[in-house]
Amino acid sequence: MQGLQGTLDLLTKAKDTRLNIAILIVSSGALIAGSRDAVTLNEIIKTTLQGLCFITLVRLTYSLIGVTYDHLNNKRETSKAKKEEQKQKEQKEADQEALKSETRNHFYDLDISELYIIQELKKQNHVRVTKSAQLFSLKNKKIVCTVATSDRTESVTLTKTAKKLLDKGLWNEFDNLKHRSLLRFFIGAQSIELTHFKEFENEKTITTRFRTGIGQRQPSYAFTNSQKKFSTYSESVIFCQPQNGYTYTIDPIAKKALLEALTPNEKRV
Repeated sequence: MQGLQGTLDLLTKAKDTRLNIAILIVSSGALIAGSRDAVTLNEIIKTTLQGLCFITLVRLTYSLIGVTYDHLNNKRETSKAKKEEQKQKEQKEADQEALKSETRNHFYDLDISELYIIQELKKQNHVRVTKSAQLFSLKNKKIVCTVATSDRTESVTLTKTAKKLLDKGLWNEFDNLKHRSLLRFFIGAQSIELTHFKEFENEKTITTRFRTGIGQRQPSYAFTNSQKKFSTYSESVIFCQPQNGYTYTIDPIAKKALLEALTPNEKRV
């Protein structure tokens, strides 16, 4: 808009300049014709034409100075605008790089439930997740964003930054991310909690529900002490997915991390 206004101003001044040039040409022509006796000019007309030529030359000089100044000023403003645009572009790129770096670092600190959500998002574009601290954390870290919500759940998808980071290398590191997270979990688990998972030292799959009252017309069932604990972590990278009822199969990476955590002298990452 400012550029258009500047152009209109220059055109207006150009019209004034053409008028002044016309006045100068006519006045000068009349004076030249009078000096050659082509026309008769009395002293009053001659003096008037000379004054008009002088004033017109002043106006033309002033116009030339104004046009030059406006041209230089417009050039300076254009240069300033380009520099500001470049500065904003560089700042935007710097912000994007900072976000990418921060988001990448967050991936290495995700817990076993957060990684479960990311793992599920590898299978499909968006997943429905129960509202929880883990979901809030992933959104706060700019790794996922909400596309739909209900009272208890949210449908989420990967942010553009997170998807780009995963596609460009983090998916290849995902097993390592799981191992780091699982090892932190098992090392940090209390002894009483770790006891439940020790069953997986020699087992790959554990069923936590068993039948009682054999021989009765209506069978009844009971649960092992591990059922409550396992169900708490059913939606995590500890267990293979999808989970089958009350049968829990430990993820191979989780078993490796568990064995490392249970071995005091094992070198830990």
